[in-house]
Amino acid sequence: MFLLAASVAVLLVGPLTYGLAGHAARALKVLEFVVIVSVGALLLLHIVPEIFATMGWVAAVPLIIGMLGPSLVERLLAGLERQAHLALILLVLVGLAVHALLDGIALALPSAHEHGGAADPSLPIAVVLHRIPVSLLVWWLVRPRFGVVAASIVLGVEGCGAILGYFTAAAIAVHVHSPVIGALQALVAGSILHVLVDRHDYSMIDEHPHAH
Repeated sequence: MFLLAASVAVLLVGPLTYGLAGHAARALKVLEFVVIVSVGALLLLHIVPEIFATMGWVAAVPLIIGMLGPSLVERLLAGLERQAHLALILLVLVGLAVHALLDGIALALPSAHEHGGAADPSLPIAVVLHRIPVSLLVWWLVRPRFGVVAASIVLGVEGCGAILGYFTAAAIAVHVHSPVIGALQALVAGSILHVLVDRHDYSMIDEHPHAH
């Protein structure tokens, strides 16, 4: 229960960190770099390998669609780039909400992840820590476009997702490794990688300097 509370509390890292940065352009650029590195490392070192371990190489299909699809859509829908960006952000946020649910399940059922027949005690701590980059990513993507209230609501949904997963783990854990969930996670992972690589189209650091 303590780790569940911690997994919700660390979601405050994003708003608190950006609040401390204030309006300083250099500090915001440094934070953007931290977001890109931390989220990229989380995806490439943890989430994507886990998806491939569950789904096999078929996971490459939705992953590649997530990475390359947005650029193709933008070229086909000339003049609708802004709408395409917003749709991609919405997809990312939905995927993060699903992942929050899975985090809650992982915290409730750590014994489901075993190494050599024994539960891995580091898993719950890893789950808590990897929610810090998620908090930073949400604040970086949502706050400049939609304001503090919208970004706070998204973080609230993240927290509620983990709580829901924790208390319903026994009922829904059996569905965690379903192909649909795996494909969605791969699609979202690819979409986030696209956002990180093409960050100049998604970063709006200077657009609303007073929206803190």
